[in-house]
Amino acid sequence: MPVTVTKSNATVPTIPNDEYDVLVDANNYLFSVYQNLPFSIDLTFAMTEEVANVTTNVAIVSVNSSFSTYSNVTFTVANTDPFAYKVTVSGNLTDVIGGESYALLLEDSRVINAPPSNLPDYLAVVGWNLPGSFSTPVLINTYSFAVTGNTVNTETVTMSQYVYWNFDVGVVDFRDAIAEGI
Repeated sequence: MPVTVTKSNATVPTIPNDEYDVLVDANNYLFSVYQNLPFSIDLTFAMTEEVANVTTNVAIVSVNSSFSTYSNVTFTVANTDPFAYKVTVSGNLTDVIGGESYALLLEDSRVINAPPSNLPDYLAVVGWNLPGSFSTPVLINTYSFAVTGNTVNTETVTMSQYVYWNFDVGVVDFRDAIAEGI
């Protein structure tokens, strides 16, 4: 049972040299995003079946969405039209690009490294360890959509997404960390 997915109303950044732009078949990919920047994409699902060489639309009863690797992503059913079932995927992906950390001076005079998303109480930021790559994205493959039609079994659509690190957002986060010491 073929399921088609149409992407629309995307609130995503324009990313120079984006891997998404050179994909031969981008049907099973969400638009690329920057780590630590909110995004939103509407996905409209349609299902068909073929009987005796005749293709007909199948009414969709439900779409169950999941994202198993990272937190901060939500799925909102935006439209339950059985022939154009719409789900909005939105969120803010954090801690996808590894290697970034801040060197922090603690009250007991120790210096530790901590990821920007999980900072303990500290006196001052004394260093910034940048991620290993600025331009190579991380490909995540953990979006799953179980599409159930009224006459057929459930079909699962798996989608991937490229996540990039953004220097400008990194600088803002670093400045905020400097200002927030004890």
